Amino acid sequence: MFWQDIFVCEIFPRAKVISAFSKVFGVNEKMIKLIKDIEEMTDNDGSSIICQSYKSNTDFPLRLSIYITDEKIVPLDEQGAVSHIGRELGCDALMSDESTNPYILLCNSKDGNINQVSVDIEKYDDAEEFELQ
Repeated sequence: MFWQDIFVCEIFPRAKVISAFSKVFGVNEKMIKLIKDIEEMTDNDGSSIICQSYKSNTDFPLRLSIYITDEKIVPLDEQGAVSHIGRELGCDALMSDESTNPYILLCNSKDGNINQVSVDIEKYDDAEEFELQ
């Protein structure tokens, strides 16, 4: 089940992303799978979280498309969870504000502030699949 696309302000090593997700979602790191290609999701290996990564030439160059396969760990407070991911990574994170305007996102800053920001979403859509090392 698709949960959220988030954009973070730098490219992180896969171990750091896995560690952050483990803390935020309360799952063992072995239950988190980072993938480059969506076709890698076809094999059901029991992962609770699957995350596809993309790289773009923007202020927030790393897009993380997060899929949660275990309904018990889906956060009730999406914004709080994205803020927590940002704090664990030590950076700001953008997420949808759930409005009909695709050019407005929420910026969850690592210091706890949340602001609406305007973005050129087409730049963010022009991203390529990327495998975190």
